[in-house]
Amino acid sequence: MCGGDPKFLHDFIQLFTETTPPSIVQLKTLRQQGNWREVADILHKIKPTVELFGMMHIHTEIKLAEQAGKTGQDLDKMDSWLDHILMHLEIAIEALNKEIPKYA
Repeated sequence: MCGGDPKFLHDFIQLFTETTPPSIVQLKTLRQQGNWREVADILHKIKPTVELFGMMHIHTEIKLAEQAGKTGQDLDKMDSWLDHILMHLEIAIEALNKEIPKYA
């Protein structure tokens, strides 16, 4: 992905750790409002980065939750999917914040 370039990796990690927390806040707010279409839109935006970081354990759930938000089907599973997605995003941010100084 980064061809061994520490600066690129640093910038990529930093971009993720700076842009994902606002998405998490939005997801939590929209979830409380039951605004599943907007939840789907945010999940769609973060999906490629999650895939690039190899977080396949939540990538599938992101796809399922995105589809549910768009179609209105399987909304009974949305809370479970979002709990898992949000938890793992927060763990990833914490772990990656510890890695940033290594590549500065």
